[in-house]
Amino acid sequence: VVEEEAGWQHSASGESGPAKADASPAITRERLDRGDMYTANSSVWDATTFLFLHCVGPVPSLQLFLCLASNLFLQLYFCFLVFNFMLDSPVDDYTLDSLLHFRLGVGHDIRFADHTTKESMISQIC
Repeated sequence: VVEEEAGWQHSASGESGPAKADASPAITRERLDRGDMYTANSSVWDATTFLFLHCVGPVPSLQLFLCLASNLFLQLYFCFLVFNFMLDSPVDDYTLDSLLHFRLGVGHDIRFADHTTKESMISQIC
């Protein structure tokens, strides 16, 4: 675009026509105030933004890197534990049926209740 005046656009090739709307609006103070922002949190992940910068220095950068590595290791280890040991239910259908039979049959039977407090076995257990 060589020249733009009063809503008309003139190109270098000599063609002219109505000016096309600009895809990106102008940056103004109001747009910057309303625009998308990110506020850094006090976490290892946000602190890595400053990792190995000259103004931070090598010792704090190394400490931050060790914190990041240990955090990453612990999170991956936790995911490993959940995936390998906590996804399968330790209670199968047979166990659930046996617990229901115990509760309905033995747990509330008057023969197994405490005759002094008049509590069923289930009330005493729970």
